[in-house]
Amino acid sequence: MSKNSVRYRKKSTFLLALLILFLIPICAASLLPPEKVIANTATEMIAALKTDEALLERDPDHVYELVNRIMIPNFDLPLMAKRVLGKHWRRADVQQRKEFTAAFKQLLVRAYAKSLVNYSEREIHYLPVRKKKGAQSVTVRSEVDRPGKEPLNVVYRLRLKETAKETAWKVFDVSIDGVSLVLNYRSTFSKEIKKGGLSLLIEKITKNRPNNER
Repeated sequence: MSKNSVRYRKKSTFLLALLILFLIPICAASLLPPEKVIANTATEMIAALKTDEALLERDPDHVYELVNRIMIPNFDLPLMAKRVLGKHWRRADVQQRKEFTAAFKQLLVRAYAKSLVNYSEREIHYLPVRKKKGAQSVTVRSEVDRPGKEPLNVVYRLRLKETAKETAWKVFDVSIDGVSLVLNYRSTFSKEIKKGGLSLLIEKITKNRPNNER
């Protein structure tokens, strides 16, 4: 091997190492903090509701499209579905898990669409986040103003999720005034499954859904 080839290989290796060193902080900086994920999503959602106000008056179901586009991507739906079903998830087959996750997504969309009607004009305050270095899960606490009442406490639990496409903080549970969405649904669904089975539960959840959710 010639001296020029050796120098070229060393130079290429050096440039590659230098590129990696520059890319590491760029990748780290692109990871949005969990509190920003929640705050930015709320801001974007409220802005969309105001922008599409005329459309929403003509077609109230348009809110489902907004929730699907803006809010749902920030949820870890597979993990939520698994936690909601609990022991029944382990007993379900692959197809049932897939169908339940899709049905649960529709349920979340409907739930958030309804809550937005009541709270889209309220001011939201975010409390300081305490996160240990290297933590894979974190809690984001917020308070929603209610005229004449105590603020509504909304707590988001997020985990750092890595996929082939992205690394981002995703919500896997929401608690409202101390009531966990996941635990609440788990209790309700467990009773339903004992009565009629998982397939019947999935059928009930998907029944009478709006046309633009399908």
